[in-house]
Amino acid sequence: MIRFRLVGAMLLSFGLLAGCGGPDAPPLLADETVNLDTAYKLGPSDRLIVNIYRHEDLSGEVPIDGEGYVSLQLVGEIKAGNKTIRELEDDIATAYVEQGYLKSPTVAVQVLNFRPFFIEGEVNQPGSHPYTNGLTVQTAASLAGGFTYRANQSSFTLQRGGTKTEEYTVGPTTRVLPGDYITVHQRWF
Repeated sequence: MIRFRLVGAMLLSFGLLAGCGGPDAPPLLADETVNLDTAYKLGPSDRLIVNIYRHEDLSGEVPIDGEGYVSLQLVGEIKAGNKTIRELEDDIATAYVEQGYLKSPTVAVQVLNFRPFFIEGEVNQPGSHPYTNGLTVQTAASLAGGFTYRANQSSFTLQRGGTKTEEYTVGPTTRVLPGDYITVHQRWF
């Protein structure tokens, strides 16, 4: 009888440790709700195509620099980092109107190349990897050479947009965005 109680107590404590992690554990989110922000936020190292309708001379490819700015003809630098594509389109149109170059421009912005995502921990090739549309944590691990034999393949830590953001505990089907930082932890047993 004592033996069964001891085993039960051990299983209960392991279950609580694995599921809870204590008061400082990152919040646990269901895979469907981890979208945090459904609209993609632009950031350094993204490469854009800016099209201004009927003004091909003002259109072209522009990178977002390390400070989060794009440099455009006539109007100069415009903040693009941490903005959605629609917000940047509006800001570009406003800049051309306010500086007196165009009356009512139609601006379209497309992302040509996304910044990479980062993965560390129990994968065979940790580091930065090129982002592709439709990426999940599971496919990100595959791009990183797959899991090591010690990897916990059901629970991961994700920092949306980089290492200086809030951590979330997510599952393998959670959507990955450019600039995300994924940590694959070791399993307990």
